Amino acid sequence: MKKKILIIFLLPVVIFINCKARSYASPSSDYEVKSEGYTKTSDRYAKYDDLSEKPSSKDKMSTKTDIKDNLEIERKIIKTGNIGLDVKNLQETEKNIEIRIKKYDGYISSSKLYSTTGTIVLKIPSENFDVFVQSVDIFGKITNKSIEAQDVTKKYYDIEKRIETKKILQQRYESYLKNASKVDELLSIERELNNVTVEIESMELELKTLSHLVAYSTLTLNLNIPGTNEITRYLPSLKNGFADFGYGFVNFFYSLFFIILYVIAFGIPIIVIVALIYFITFGKIGLVKKLFRYFSGKK
Repeated sequence: MKKKILIIFLLPVVIFINCKARSYASPSSDYEVKSEGYTKTSDRYAKYDDLSEKPSSKDKMSTKTDIKDNLEIERKIIKTGNIGLDVKNLQETEKNIEIRIKKYDGYISSSKLYSTTGTIVLKIPSENFDVFVQSVDIFGKITNKSIEAQDVTKKYYDIEKRIETKKILQQRYESYLKNASKVDELLSIERELNNVTVEIESMELELKTLSHLVAYSTLTLNLNIPGTNEITRYLPSLKNGFADFGYGFVNFFYSLFFIILYVIAFGIPIIVIVALIYFITFGKIGLVKKLFRYFSGKK
């Protein structure tokens, strides 16, 4: 009886202890699950970091494509052109060109006009060059046309890169110069620094020239008034013909006068001298004859 009472008394206690044990066990299991999930998440982040540090070949290809596209967009092209035009009036055409070129933000670089021909050199922004060339026929009849485009992209960026490299070297020489203590070191560094500075200035000038040629295209217009040359060739001026004849006539007598003058000035003295020699040797005096007679009579 006592055993039954003891079992009945202990049974709730055992049940209570088991429930407590389960309640403590479940949080720890939950914690392990959470911890395990955190570890997996960390691994996933770690793998993502690895991928970000080592891009795939596809990403590399896309990067190269972007770089290539950027280089193609920034190509440096120098455009030049020569166009021959038949016009009616040179001065009027020059004024019309000057008005027209200002609308395209360009300007006249040089202009040389003669009686029937002329040459006008224009500088036009490269983005407006093609449009202006298409409208040149409004000034006159196009007789010849040539357009050239020179790609200087490689040369441009090579010079730009060399300038950057030289500037780094220049900064190093400047730092060396500050830390130099001996006179020979100072002189040597200054000499190298001056050489680098001169090279940088020369390359910057070349780069500036290229930039201007790329930014502003050059168009040369060769103007001509048609028909003038043919008239001059087949119908010479009568006035010019008489002038040429008169000039030739006067020139003939002018030359003849100087020939006679030379003969009088130099010919007569020569004749006199020859006659005098003859008179002394073979003439009345006859020194040569007397000598011959003397030697012949002696024999």
